[in-house]
Amino acid sequence: MTSNSIGFVGGGRIDRIPGLFGIGSAAPVLAFAIALGISREAAGRAYSRIQSAQSWLSPASGWLLLLIGVWLCLRHSLRLF
Repeated sequence: MTSNSIGFVGGGRIDRIPGLFGIGSAAPVLAFAIALGISREAAGRAYSRIQSAQSWLSPASGWLLLLIGVWLCLRHSLRLF
């Protein structure tokens, strides 16, 4: 059979594609899990830094979204800008 025959993709068997897709999808997740497992202490420090930044980051993002909403309303609905 040639590589253009039904059931073949690029000279390889088409039934290997789901397995390769599964491996390709799981590889980044597995790498991230291993990295977190090795550096639990670093992950704990990063989590505590994120928690401390969240006290000012949440209100700041709320105000930013509110200002963007007001600007969009003035620009597109009222056509002031």
